[in-house]
Amino acid sequence: SESAIIENPIEFSFQFPSKIKKIECGAGFTVFLLESGELYSCGSNSNGRLGINLTNNQSSPIKINFPKEKEKIVEEID
Repeated sequence: SESAIIENPIEFSFQFPSKIKKIECGAGFTVFLLESGELYSCGSNSNGRLGINLTNNQSSPIKINFPKEKEKIVEEID
């Protein structure tokens, strides 16, 4: 698959269901942790790196769904 490096940020309009608590960026992708504990991701999804059970790139944030038995997956460490 072909990928491109975007050197300038892209502005998008997306309404999250709660406020953003933390944003983390990687090589070609971004993950948003919301105050509600939900995770959203967007960007390059080669090899399924966004955690959304798809492999196509996502230009808008999409919710990462976890198995129901896993109540708390992410714990913030300061």
